[in-house]
Amino acid sequence: MSKQQLRIHNTDPHYLISNLRGEVGEVIVTWTLWRRLVGQANGRRSGSIPDDLGNAELVALDLLCNKLHDELVARLSELG
Repeated sequence: MSKQQLRIHNTDPHYLISNLRGEVGEVIVTWTLWRRLVGQANGRRSGSIPDDLGNAELVALDLLCNKLHDELVARLSELG
């Protein structure tokens, strides 16, 4: 048995389940925030790319959306 398997095998199942619940909760919170910010960003779009790039609030929302999306993908890949 490898060290990793032995470590998981010797870990209390309640501890593992608790950690898994915490990680899933963080994924849900991140997804909820991401969806809300995507909606706000879409509501602020004018349809004109130059105008959208000049809108500092929209650019900030897009940056936050991208960061939350990257975090969401990273957390889900860790859980996988």
